Amino acid sequence: MDALSLERQGLAQKAAGRLDEAIATFTQLVRLTPQAHGAHYNLGNACLVADRLPEAVEAYRRAVRLSPRFASAHNNLGLALIALKQPALAAAPLARAAALEPSNAGSQHMAGHALLQSNRPGEALPYLFEANRLAPGLPAITTDLADALRRTGRLLEVAPLARQAAAAAPDLIAVWNNLANAERDAGCFEAAAEASRRALALNPDDPEAHCNLALTLLTTGDLARAWPHWEYRWHGLAGGRPPFPGPVWDGREIADGVLYLHAEQGMGDTIQFCRYAPLAAGRARVVLAVQRKLLRLVRSLPMRAEIIADGDPIPDFVAQAPLMSLPGAFATSAATIPADIPYLSADPVMAASWARRLAGLPGRRVGLVWAGNPDFPFDTARSIPVAMLDSLNTVADVSFVSLQVGAGPCPRLQLTDWTAELDDFADTAALIAALDLVIGVDTAVVHLAGALGRPVWLLNRYAGDWRWGTAGEGCAWYRTLRQFRQPAPGDWATVVAAVTAALI
Repeated sequence: MDALSLERQGLAQKAAGRLDEAIATFTQLVRLTPQAHGAHYNLGNACLVADRLPEAVEAYRRAVRLSPRFASAHNNLGLALIALKQPALAAAPLARAAALEPSNAGSQHMAGHALLQSNRPGEALPYLFEANRLAPGLPAITTDLADALRRTGRLLEVAPLARQAAAAAPDLIAVWNNLANAERDAGCFEAAAEASRRALALNPDDPEAHCNLALTLLTTGDLARAWPHWEYRWHGLAGGRPPFPGPVWDGREIADGVLYLHAEQGMGDTIQFCRYAPLAAGRARVVLAVQRKLLRLVRSLPMRAEIIADGDPIPDFVAQAPLMSLPGAFATSAATIPADIPYLSADPVMAASWARRLAGLPGRRVGLVWAGNPDFPFDTARSIPVAMLDSLNTVADVSFVSLQVGAGPCPRLQLTDWTAELDDFADTAALIAALDLVIGVDTAVVHLAGALGRPVWLLNRYAGDWRWGTAGEGCAWYRTLRQFRQPAPGDWATVVAAVTAALI
């Protein structure tokens, strides 16, 4: 059979859904015409539809090597890599496809989508803006564009876009969920709650809508009404289902058997919500599992309980609860947040050792942390560019001490750095206990300083996390915390100026 006949046969088999036959036919065609880019492309397409993704990737790569300007092959190579959950590798072929076909909205969108999924939202924006210009109002495009804008701190640009999408497609639940996020980020909390209710009217069981409503209620301090909605985070969101089967504890006393409490999400979350473990230990025999780097620190909680590390053998239990479900189990309201601060403590011998070392530094000793985990989707907005901290050099009688663990850019300050000696959060706690003040962006270190009852100043982004509230400088969860909040998205200059003035 000649090449043209094989191609027609393979296309007919693919159209009829006989994918294995189509792949076999296109494989035969590739052997017959190994220099024909179209043969490799057709083989890749059949493999892609059949979910034979590695084979699809290899076929598309051969096609683009043979024909470097073959836009569709570049595009489909990127789609196959995205399906393989390799967006960082997908970004280059998708960007090439967008460059070859600049008027193709789909190519522009997928190039931006891959960059967004690779945690490169700033690079994604030009592609997403162009896709939205070429095909305005498409929910998939506006969703990604809104996400990229949020993650780069351009919050006030999102709500108009989200309102436009909701008006164009009011029967799509995704547009209302996006609008809820956008309105909350803009500080329009009533509008955010209404958008979530519109989403729930379309699907009363939608987990994202429940979680969005929970976040809005939590941000405004309406905690008691928020917790039931917050439990929907396990329905496909925030890491999926709870990792352990069995009933979730509802706060009742357990006379016999173990209540197994376990950490979820980040280490800052564990530090914030482990305060509930002593309360739970008053109603049950508790075993608490936390991240290994928190193990020594959390063992300072004032309670009788077994504290183990994630990955240790799990005991038999009669009920379990993620730590962030405990506020709901205790029906926490804004007035009943456990406020017995400090609830964690540093090792006094280690703290005294740090105090002796710090005594050699002049003036007030101020710990500084300027960046969060770069893998966090909104870290671009949360972390402060190090150049913005230059004005702190003007403050006299202060010695800055780094609490920034890990590699990354450092501010141009006279900075004492002992972080190489900090192996876990117990080590960090001992250093913090010997400092006069901690200043930091939204990170676990700020939670730690607050839980230790140490003076701590939070440099907070415009639409900060719900834990910090929306009004005033204080924080209901940490009585020693003072906030310096951006007056507009991205305005770190005003924040740093206020901090500098407060230090003088």
